[in-house]
Amino acid sequence: MKLGKFGLKEIALVTSLILASKSLNKNRIDQNKEKLDKDKVDKDKNEEQYEQASGVIFTVLGLDGETIVVPEILVPLKEDDTILDVTVRALDSANIKYELDGVGKNATLTSVEGITQKASRPPQAWLYRVDGEFPEEGPALYEADTDERIEWVFSTDGGATIKAPRYLFIEKENNLINLK
Repeated sequence: MKLGKFGLKEIALVTSLILASKSLNKNRIDQNKEKLDKDKVDKDKNEEQYEQASGVIFTVLGLDGETIVVPEILVPLKEDDTILDVTVRALDSANIKYELDGVGKNATLTSVEGITQKASRPPQAWLYRVDGEFPEEGPALYEADTDERIEWVFSTDGGATIKAPRYLFIEKENNLINLK
């Protein structure tokens, strides 16, 4: 029996190839499903470990919050850590160049990766936020708590762009910034 130009042998060969291809595709699909399931399990484990880790989320933003100097990282907390302690540990671990000014409770961050604060008009300074708010005390006085978000931002316009309170720029003891 002949079917058009193709004989039974040719049709049987094509059918075998189609069935083999379907089987191969099914195996690939099954392998991809297994990989996706494994990736989901791995992702869930990573998220669970991240949630179980205690510490603070730390980041540094450059000029008026427009650039990222240090992306978000989890920094473990030690007992009685201040914002400045966490900052120094985070910047050291990320190999970021920085400068501090002041001693003890008056110490603060003054430069990160060459971005340095200046006593200009308007003032340019490094300011920190905790959970989106600007604390009144300097970073060497503010004790960090687990799960807080600590963010340093460089202001070029006296805090206007980042909506920082003006009182942060008034010279006083234990102020957030030490403008010279």
